[in-house]
Amino acid sequence: MKQPLTDITIAPFRYEAPSDYLVQQLKYHGSMKHGRVIGRLLADAVESTELPEQLIPVPQHAHRLLDRGFNHADYIARTVGRLLSIPVNSTLVHKTDDRPPQSGLNARSRKKNMHNAFHMTGRPDSTHVAIVDDVMTTGATSEALAKVLLKGGCRRVTLWTFARTE
Repeated sequence: MKQPLTDITIAPFRYEAPSDYLVQQLKYHGSMKHGRVIGRLLADAVESTELPEQLIPVPQHAHRLLDRGFNHADYIARTVGRLLSIPVNSTLVHKTDDRPPQSGLNARSRKKNMHNAFHMTGRPDSTHVAIVDDVMTTGATSEALAKVLLKGGCRRVTLWTFARTE
């Protein structure tokens, strides 16, 4: 089995009741109060670890952002960042094109869907960053993002995700 590119993954909850409800309320209904709960719980789970210099929310393509009106990973990252005094960089990495959502795809299709899905817009200000997301299933998204961050100059990439499906 291939070693993951992220050095540590912290996923304090399984994606099942009631954590799935919190994610769905934020992601599909725009309930920011549920997003603040997610952010607080994630901050509590990571605060005793070695903290990164910056948080990098998983980016969304501009079309998805327009449809949803906000990036849920960015909202979670900003909540965690505020609570732990860690800056958030939402502009360092962009999604290259509008791809199908990962939900509903099998592991192989998820990996293929994320191939070359991200690009960096500049050089990172930090050597240790944490990717922030809501749910991890296969890790295809975080691996694709970590690959770009490491290639772009980060030395260490950690993953903080609220819940994990498996």
